[in-house]
Amino acid sequence: MAAGAGPQNATEYIVHHLTHLNTTGKAQASIVDFSVINIDTVIYSVVMAVIGMGMLWIAARQVRVDAPGRFVGAVEAILEFVHEQARSIVKGDLTYIAPLALTSFVWIFLMMPWISCPLICFQKSASRLASTTCASCRPPT
Repeated sequence: MAAGAGPQNATEYIVHHLTHLNTTGKAQASIVDFSVINIDTVIYSVVMAVIGMGMLWIAARQVRVDAPGRFVGAVEAILEFVHEQARSIVKGDLTYIAPLALTSFVWIFLMMPWISCPLICFQKSASRLASTTCASCRPPT
């Protein structure tokens, strides 16, 4: 981004990125507005869900009785942690709760880098792919 062209503080930065790449093309009317879908968030969520499912599927295919690897051991540790948390919170049948808790844990864990990754990186990549993004999101020429 060119100097001075971007948002100056955190509030302007958030408003800028909630205004562009959504289904309305304008800023949200309130903090909770279910009529607005942020396209970049949906795309990232789906990509992280696919990566999470792929990692769990790979770990399930690598399970061996004789000697599990480090990756399988790490997935088993996460599975045991989530199962113990679910069992301590929910009394009774965990048939539906434990898989939901595991899915939520892995998905949230994979989405945490989104907080530390500046959205401008995604905006620059998206502006190269589509010509409909805002002028301030386009990379400098």
